[in-house]
Amino acid sequence: GAGGGAGGTGNGMRDVGAPERGKKFGRYTILEVLGEGGMGTVYLAEQDSPRRKVALKVIRAGLLSRANVKRFEAESAVLGRLHHPGIAQIYEAGTAVVDGIETPFLAMEYVRGVPLTEFAESHKLGVRERLSLMAMVCDAVQHAHTKGVIHRDLKPGNVLVEEMTEGRSDRGTTLEAMSHSTFVTSSLGQSVASLHGAPKVLDFGIARVTDADVQRATMRTEVGHLVGTIPYMSPEQVAGDPGALDTRSDVYTLGVMLYELLAGRLPHEVSGKTIPEAVRMISEQPATPLGPVDAKFRGEIQTIVEKAVEKEKGRRYQSARDFADDIRRHLHDEPIAARPASAVYRFGKFAKRNKGLVAGMSVAAVVLALGVVGVAWQAARATAGWSQAEKNLAAATEARKRAEEEAANAKGVSGFMTTMLTAVDPETAVGRDITARELLDAAVLTLDHTHPDTPLVEVSVRGAISQSYRGIGHSEQAEPQIRAAYELARKTFGEDDQGTLETRRNLAIVLAEQGKFEEAETIAKENMTRVQRLLGAEHEITAQTHSELARVMAETGRLKEARTLYESAVPVMAAKMGAEHKEVLSVKNNLATVYKALGMLEEAERIQREVVAAHAKVLPPEHPQLLSAQNNLATVLQRRGKNKEAAEVFEKTLAGRIKVLGEDHVSTATTRLNVAVCLVADNRQAEAEPLVRQSLAVLEKRLGPDHPKTLTAYGNLAYILEDLGNTAEAETWFRRVLTGLKKNTTGGADPEMWSAINNLAMLLMKAGKLDEAADKFRDLIQTCEPTVPTDHPYLAIFRNNY
Repeated sequence: GAGGGAGGTGNGMRDVGAPERGKKFGRYTILEVLGEGGMGTVYLAEQDSPRRKVALKVIRAGLLSRANVKRFEAESAVLGRLHHPGIAQIYEAGTAVVDGIETPFLAMEYVRGVPLTEFAESHKLGVRERLSLMAMVCDAVQHAHTKGVIHRDLKPGNVLVEEMTEGRSDRGTTLEAMSHSTFVTSSLGQSVASLHGAPKVLDFGIARVTDADVQRATMRTEVGHLVGTIPYMSPEQVAGDPGALDTRSDVYTLGVMLYELLAGRLPHEVSGKTIPEAVRMISEQPATPLGPVDAKFRGEIQTIVEKAVEKEKGRRYQSARDFADDIRRHLHDEPIAARPASAVYRFGKFAKRNKGLVAGMSVAAVVLALGVVGVAWQAARATAGWSQAEKNLAAATEARKRAEEEAANAKGVSGFMTTMLTAVDPETAVGRDITARELLDAAVLTLDHTHPDTPLVEVSVRGAISQSYRGIGHSEQAEPQIRAAYELARKTFGEDDQGTLETRRNLAIVLAEQGKFEEAETIAKENMTRVQRLLGAEHEITAQTHSELARVMAETGRLKEARTLYESAVPVMAAKMGAEHKEVLSVKNNLATVYKALGMLEEAERIQREVVAAHAKVLPPEHPQLLSAQNNLATVLQRRGKNKEAAEVFEKTLAGRIKVLGEDHVSTATTRLNVAVCLVADNRQAEAEPLVRQSLAVLEKRLGPDHPKTLTAYGNLAYILEDLGNTAEAETWFRRVLTGLKKNTTGGADPEMWSAINNLAMLLMKAGKLDEAADKFRDLIQTCEPTVPTDHPYLAIFRNNY
């Protein structure tokens, strides 16, 4: 295949001025003809410098009218805007003299691949793989739409899939996916089989620029003139009115392509029809539902495709991104945005197609007709479904079994949750509000004494309770619930089951939150190995498991390793899930925290501001994720010396966390501690001391005295006491930090601990205990040197003090 086929078929005749094989065409040598279309011929050519093979599109000499030259120039401008791994790139647009005629041309990326549907069949891709492939195509089209470009001729032949060899394409370029310190976690979605290649969208040769001025100047199309490939056109496109086209027209075509990719046929069978007949079918007749074609497409898949190919633009997905997002929601077992059309809407469409019949009906007759239409429609679907079920009995039985299991699980979880919620007797509350903690404790008591009917229900319920405990800052209560869920899932469903992978991952998160880093790392590594084996190295879920292991490494001071894992995870997740997906933002948040610890403060601030801005677009001001991102941004600002701005952000975040999470939450305590640090930087130590002591009370209660966050608070209190002249108590707290480090698996490698050790050594130096101070400084430097860059500011301070 070639980047930028012209659309249509050639008549086998060579135009005057067309270059021949082996001849030079400007800086290009013609090698062979790849295809001929309505506007010109596409050649495989070799560029002189840089030496590479390109797809060279040459406009037909016989079409060099002013209008067509303008259209060709418009194509050049359009393609020049697009820079995406899923779109064939334009290298050069210009003219060359052939037989004395100045001939326009485009030199484009030469894509070696096979059409989308052919690739899926030859590789025997399953339904989930085909859906993932289509989501990647949507990503590329969305990029074009954001640049103001509508393709207008999307079809499987214009989407080639490049074969991959050991993670590299046959063009030699690495495949890039199309698709607190407070650390934020991301969720493990359902497994999706790895793809074998990367789709690339070609031929924006009849693309339409949405900018009105460019459109008027170069892209005016006469009403009634069809541009594109009819079976894939939207109703507004086959109507021939260019003013009705917008990006949702491409969304319709993407829906048709997904229908064909899944079903092996088009939603409207227009072959053998005249153009007027085909136009009438696409404009007026409903598409054949996917369910009757194959029972496995019933439900969400059918609903997603039906929404994409709605005849009314307002009822379609409003962007290619929305379409891709819903596909991925289905793949990750999340609720989809699309919903089946209501009976009222369906009848409205029926009435519109049958105005004469409906207009003469009385109200009673309309009601009766609704019943008849509904019964007839249901009967037709049932007949078609029964016929298909007989043909594919095994597949239908399996699909029905899965659906029944999922429904039973949902019903079981709902029923058991209801039982647990009613287990708290309102009379025991004596007129006061029941707390979330009391509700969860009562739920656990009910769960332990009245087990659910099935292991799947129990795993789901315990996972939900564990998540709820974590949400209110009680990780110690969350651990036994998620551990029990994991053990039950492992024994019942096996080590590689999706539910087992999910619970294992959540267990690692809970352990890390409690400072049990050694066990958390072991579990995270095991999960990463299994997911990578099942899904492949380039899958977004594999990238998520990398980020979870990176979090443990960052918490234990292995910053360089954590940075490597995060930097490999972010681009994969962003390409597959979208740059502003909540999971991607969580990982970027954590990467910024690592950059801060490594002294890469400018990069940390840039990324953290991106995360805050993205969250602020879609989340309310007091959402926990937005508050977490704000807290982390303020810590970076503080480190960069922007203390006034940092203090303002901390105060805002603290107020939000107190309101949403309460005074007794770890995150609230962390932010209050950060406010105290800002006060110290402003020489307001007396005001900072009570804030630190208040935070310490929460951290000791929630995390224990040896957790890294608690030890950090000890160090901050000691620093303040020393400044206030209470050196004896300050030394006691500094030494308490060292005692905790000996019990802690980080062994002092966590950068948050370094300032406390340094400050103790400084205090010892001032007290004249020079030998002990020197030992502390030397040990501190030896701990830091393998962890951070040689020009890290902390390392410079410690060396200077030593």
